[in-house]
Amino acid sequence: MIFEQNYKRKSHRINIPIHAIIENIKYNVLDWSTTGMRVECISKDINIGDELDLSILLPTQESAIVLRVKAIVRNDYGDSYGMEFIDISDKNHRVLRHYATFAIDGSLDHIDDLSADLFMTNVQTPMKEPVVLTDNEDSEVHKIFLKKLFYYMLFAVVFIIFVFFTLSYNYIVIYKDNGIVSGNSQTYKVPYDGKIKKIYIHQDQEIFKNQLLFEMDTKNDEELLSNLLKRRKSLLKRLKKSQILLDKLEKGLSKKSIKIKELIEKRESYLKREFGIERDIFNRAKKLYKNRLITYLKYRDIESKYLEFISEYESSKENNFTTKDILMIQQASLKIKDQTISMQKNINSIDDNIQKISFAILSLKQKIANAIVLSKERGKVHDIIHNSGEEVKFTDDIIILETNNKPYILTKISSKKVSNIHIGEESLLYYSKLGITISGKISALGNLTSTNIMQSTKDEILVKIEIDKKDIDLRLGEYLKVYFLNDSKISKRILEFLPRGILTR
Repeated sequence: MIFEQNYKRKSHRINIPIHAIIENIKYNVLDWSTTGMRVECISKDINIGDELDLSILLPTQESAIVLRVKAIVRNDYGDSYGMEFIDISDKNHRVLRHYATFAIDGSLDHIDDLSADLFMTNVQTPMKEPVVLTDNEDSEVHKIFLKKLFYYMLFAVVFIIFVFFTLSYNYIVIYKDNGIVSGNSQTYKVPYDGKIKKIYIHQDQEIFKNQLLFEMDTKNDEELLSNLLKRRKSLLKRLKKSQILLDKLEKGLSKKSIKIKELIEKRESYLKREFGIERDIFNRAKKLYKNRLITYLKYRDIESKYLEFISEYESSKENNFTTKDILMIQQASLKIKDQTISMQKNINSIDDNIQKISFAILSLKQKIANAIVLSKERGKVHDIIHNSGEEVKFTDDIIILETNNKPYILTKISSKKVSNIHIGEESLLYYSKLGITISGKISALGNLTSTNIMQSTKDEILVKIEIDKKDIDLRLGEYLKVYFLNDSKISKRILEFLPRGILTR
């Protein structure tokens, strides 16, 4: 054990990590005290009794202290060397002692106290006696103490204010995000798939109502319309001719029907007339036979002819179309009927085609009429999304106009936090362009009209904020910082004590 002069007990070595720097090479110190230390194996050749000029490196939490000392090699342990300090200043001795004390207490962050030992007046007192300061030195130390006390108190006040502001801010402001000026815009879209023929305006141009904005290319549509008109005209001619032919067929069929009726009537008239003659002959023979004026054989012969005529007459009545003329007329009538039905089907098909073509013509005319897009109101060109000659799809945005409508602010909030806000809740809007804070209120949540100004994902909810102040010129698409406020009574009372705008700075 090595005795330290300043204590009347043995000085125990400690293994608190420090380093020894010998010829710009850093070595680990295995254990040490205020009178000496044991250094791990040194790269250079040394012997017992060698005196070395070295530096001791005392690490702290954020910095380090370097002490210059002179030591003599006393022992060689094989893997390390034991050294005794032979030239160490009183200041460095005090620093070593205090460093050991702070390390044992876990207070190595008190770098100020260690620095005080270094910069303290070098009092020449034996290490065996307590350090005694003069009046001037005592006054200097007191000033340093008061200065440090002032800084500590100032830091404490600033820290308390910071903690208060942080807690107040986190309580009052429940959510914040970027918002964008919207509402004062009019978007003009593509009326149908096609190509833009020409855009007649330019960026930032002032636009009047009914001013031509852009026009779609209708060259192909106009050619198709011309072909459809020709096709309909041709079909109308065919329809007229077919209708005339149908009328002729129907007249021919009517004449055939009348002819057949006449032949049937003529046939029936003939049969009735012949039936009357035969009936009279039979009745007369019947009377003559009854009066015995003719023989039975004669009567039976007349009766037989009469019965045969009746049979032929009844057969003719049941089959009135058995004659050659009637059959021929009937066949001609059936043929005309088939032609009539076929012609009627052809007319119906032509008429359907005409109806379809007429509808296509009407659609094309409407499409060509919609090819020219006019401004619906006054405004200023905010953005031109597509250029002349580009192929575009139906409902694609082409032009966005900035109008004179009252703007509102669009922002979005995470769907997980949307339950923290509600319609009518107050919010603050910081407008960095003018460096001012604007008040607003939430007017809508959720399914808002989607625009290209701001889009939301499935995990976000769009929020619409109405602005209270009306005399601020907010331009379409400008960004503001949005702060959603807690609307509790405590929050409002705290906000009254805070300087206006401090939450948005």
